[in-house]
Amino acid sequence: MDNWLKRFDYLELENEVPKSEGQGWILTKRRFTAEYEMESLFLAISDQIIPSLMVSRPKDVEFDLVCHFCGHDNQMTVDRCQTCQKGLEKQLTAEEIPISETLACDGCQSLNDVQKMNCWVCGKNLPGRSPSSEQECTNQILIDSIQGKYQSSDKQLPYEVTVLLKKIRKQGLTSELASKWIRWKNRSLMKKQAIEDRSKQFGKEIMNMASNNKGYLIVIVVLLLLYAIVRL
Repeated sequence: MDNWLKRFDYLELENEVPKSEGQGWILTKRRFTAEYEMESLFLAISDQIIPSLMVSRPKDVEFDLVCHFCGHDNQMTVDRCQTCQKGLEKQLTAEEIPISETLACDGCQSLNDVQKMNCWVCGKNLPGRSPSSEQECTNQILIDSIQGKYQSSDKQLPYEVTVLLKKIRKQGLTSELASKWIRWKNRSLMKKQAIEDRSKQFGKEIMNMASNNKGYLIVIVVLLLLYAIVRL
């Protein structure tokens, strides 16, 4: 477990952690892992919530509480940061936020602040919310895959990672979704590699033909154009 948690040591909120007391909210980080055919995918959803919303989360879902002051990740069972000993702002009760000011996720059913775009538990877009980009989303998804380490707020992401983020925003993060994405991603990369290999082999054959018989140069150019058209 410790080794798994260390994989997220690099994953910090993009903005500096607030340093003031009495804000009435907490920073949460839900860690998530999925495996398919010996490949692991690690994710975390980072958000800022009213503590009273913790009561609405699925009972089998656990989170880290991120310290306001030093940014250290703590288990949700502790009241004070294990690094700086500051309070973790868990004193509010379920009555602190009126039900009229919350919005239930239609995926995992967790309650969310009505001003939020995305569910703090599963990352799904909330009912009636349609952010046009990840920069408009109100929480951040952190990804550690075999391809690399990414944050949803990054402006340039690989196509496969973008697809994963869109699926999470549309469906909500689940083990099944993550496993299906790994399977799809591997097939997509294999197909892309196969196309590149065929293109290289075709190019070598063309060069060999050209060097052996320059009279076929025009024919070769035509074949190349036809090949480019077919790929389009």
